[in-house]
Amino acid sequence: MGKASAGLVLGYLLAIGVSGILSRLSPFPPDMASVQLNMWLIAPVWLVVLSACFLFRTVLQAWLWLGSLSAVCFLIITVAGL
Repeated sequence: MGKASAGLVLGYLLAIGVSGILSRLSPFPPDMASVQLNMWLIAPVWLVVLSACFLFRTVLQAWLWLGSLSAVCFLIITVAGL
């Protein structure tokens, strides 16, 4: 139950972070196609993280790794948004 909740909560944050990184670092202007790509990218990334969260040995490792990756993604978004 703990690994699944880590994958649900932090996997969603990680998917939002990956989508945000791609939208911030994209060289293209934000037209409808790139907005749609970023929106539709969230679900596959979230499902991959949710599927892979069961590979961690402990619940604590799942929460720490996914939380750290999410924090790094949002840090990159913050720094790239200058």
